[in-house]
Amino acid sequence: MTLRQASAAGVRAVAETPALVPGLLAVAVALVLITAGGGYRPTAWYPAALLVLAALLTTALLARRAGAGIRRETLLAVALLAAFTAWAYLSILWAGVEGDAWDGANRALLYLTAYALFALWTWRPRAAASLLAVFSVGTAGVLLASLAAAASADDPERYFSGGRLSEPIGYTNAVCALALAAFWPALALGSRRETHWVLRGALLGSAGILAELAVLTQSRASVVAAPIVLVVYLALARPRGRSLLFAALVAAVVAASLPWLLDVFAATDSSEQYRA
Repeated sequence: MTLRQASAAGVRAVAETPALVPGLLAVAVALVLITAGGGYRPTAWYPAALLVLAALLTTALLARRAGAGIRRETLLAVALLAAFTAWAYLSILWAGVEGDAWDGANRALLYLTAYALFALWTWRPRAAASLLAVFSVGTAGVLLASLAAAASADDPERYFSGGRLSEPIGYTNAVCALALAAFWPALALGSRRETHWVLRGALLGSAGILAELAVLTQSRASVVAAPIVLVVYLALARPRGRSLLFAALVAAVVAASLPWLLDVFAATDSSEQYRA
């Protein structure tokens, strides 16, 4: 597939799936939130919630047959999450700190809006792959930019906690979870034969970057979770041989860089306190 053909395919994907453009907006919002400490502060996630709500309403207007063909289980999941959100708002009546309850209810509404945006419309494979590719490559770019900022900073240790990469979110396990969440789609899409070779290179390169950044977090939870996900990935991926080959190539690159990645933890003064 040439780049021109890829562009034409993108136009067709938008025509086939009206939710694609609002979905891309939501992914872009998520990427911006990563740079804002994971969206922890209300000044970051409140504007994001409004944008995601606007994306949902736009999708509802564009997709005339919204909800058609949606499985009953999906509708039930949305309804249950909506009921939880309503309960969160109702809890303000008896909350000890009404402001905290209000803040929590608004967060629940954001989660409901984001879930409904992606769940209530049928996503064609091309459109879904586009969203995942943007998320994976975008996440790799954001995290790599944070690491580059640490490398050029006067005090790079402030980007680490106990010798473990903690920025741009501020929490090591969250950075690792984010990196691995973006890693698997990047590896899967980069392994597909139908993916354009330029995009395949970007995706597989992003997969390597994300895996290496996950190592920098030194998250012990990933030592348990990652092998389990790998087994599931290889069991479901098709063709399995090709998927295993590309996974091995990425693993070889990460393995070659392990000595330098692990030295980062050992070289920081705070890592001694973490070990204790």
